[in-house]
Amino acid sequence: MATLTSLVQSLAATACPPEQVHGLNLDSSFAKWLLANYVSEVGGEVKTLANALRSEESLSRLAQGNVSASPGSNLTTDQYSAAAHWLLAQARVRDGESALSELKAFVSSNCFELTEVLVLWGVLPTTPVQITDTIQLVPLRELHDSQPKDFFLGIKDTPHTQALSLGAPRPTAALIKPRIHCPFPDSASDLRRNSEPHTRSLLSIARCLPAALKTSVCHLAHWYEANPSTPFVGGVRGWSGQAFEHAFTRLPGATNIDSDRLRAFVTAFLALDARVSNRLSVPLDRLNRALRQHSATQIAIELGISIESLLTDDRPSDAPISFVLRQRAALLGSNIPSQRRELLHSFRRLYELRSKAVHGHDIDDDRDTADSSKGNTAFLMARAIEVAAMIEQIVMRGAFPDWDSLVFGAT
Repeated sequence: MATLTSLVQSLAATACPPEQVHGLNLDSSFAKWLLANYVSEVGGEVKTLANALRSEESLSRLAQGNVSASPGSNLTTDQYSAAAHWLLAQARVRDGESALSELKAFVSSNCFELTEVLVLWGVLPTTPVQITDTIQLVPLRELHDSQPKDFFLGIKDTPHTQALSLGAPRPTAALIKPRIHCPFPDSASDLRRNSEPHTRSLLSIARCLPAALKTSVCHLAHWYEANPSTPFVGGVRGWSGQAFEHAFTRLPGATNIDSDRLRAFVTAFLALDARVSNRLSVPLDRLNRALRQHSATQIAIELGISIESLLTDDRPSDAPISFVLRQRAALLGSNIPSQRRELLHSFRRLYELRSKAVHGHDIDDDRDTADSSKGNTAFLMARAIEVAAMIEQIVMRGAFPDWDSLVFGAT
């Protein structure tokens, strides 16, 4: 140990920063990550230390490769060079013995905490919200420092890097789910742990959030991250992004979320029978689209599809649906006769606006209305909130209503 420690410290004294860091903004997460994990290979220090590490019995697992921060990766390269890079980078700024001890402990434990991240636009919780036993909704700023986080926050890697601008997406939150990952899978249990289902649960939760929060919520990016200090797998090694819409350039306001109510809703949604969940797919998707539109025409079309799919999915394709739709909306929306009467009239107007919009009529009349709160856009947005409440009610029931029973007096 003493000999290897001495070698690490002597090589670190002559090792230089990686060439890639030149010209970078040293306050960026990418530059910090490079400096924490890599050194230049020009002087030969990496090769020398990598060869010395091969004879260290406690690090023999490195010969297997497979060190990766992503459960989906099939990386199989020899990791002695990566370990040498990390040790030398760390020994340039701290004691080499502690860095070597940390590396050995990491290899011996064969596990580290990996966090799955689904970045969201449309919601900004004021504090982290625990919505299941393992999943949180957190402000974007709560994530570990990383290159994709910098991109969304407008921090440049270099003066020429694309930064936050008028046309860039502006997510403000993320769903996160921790998991334990085995960097050197050498048993069936390790492989099972690394291949456990992922992403789907976060996507399911993101899909149901518009009904619970009464606002459009969209996922923009997905990645796995480890604490940046984790030996040679820290940070974010890769990420995927979605197609961006102009709406994503708007910053949502901060929201005080009722965590108990949201947790109950998400729990009920994840427990839904597959048939009920599938029936809610189109209503949720179209409601989400309607909630982020500004044009009354687009809102009417999206909301019309949402409510028609939600309330008349069981009707024959050639059956008249206008009366059935507004009747069911009234029955599901309230138990109070006067409110049901109002809902009946409101959803009649909604369906009329939807019909005009799909047949090419101009319903964007807000520009001609002195009080925009009385225009079609405001009216349709109010109906969208009501549709979200109906979806929430069905989710909490765990099933769609028996419409015949509801018509004849059941609740």
